[in-house]
Amino acid sequence: MKIIGQEVTDKTQQEIAQALAGLEPALDVRVAYVDVPERPGYQVITMHFDGWVWGERPHTFHGCPYYKVESTTKVIPQICTMNVSAPTSHRCMCGNDWRLMV
Repeated sequence: MKIIGQEVTDKTQQEIAQALAGLEPALDVRVAYVDVPERPGYQVITMHFDGWVWGERPHTFHGCPYYKVESTTKVIPQICTMNVSAPTSHRCMCGNDWRLMV
């Protein structure tokens, strides 16, 4: 396996900061940029944070809670509004639609 990294710009750092600001409750995330010796100007972005502690409330991203399903992450369905014409259709706080599995 070969580590490639990426060119990290001010825009990259701003996008990471904006994404982390979307987490509620806020997390203490320490972002580090590690140089890739074989590729001058390229870095690997690492993020360090304390693990989830049992009993703490779940975190959300831009108002939507997520859950892990095998190797993918999905929005946790929340009944915020219900479409009367299609009773199995719901809308999450962030505006994403989801359908009940019947």
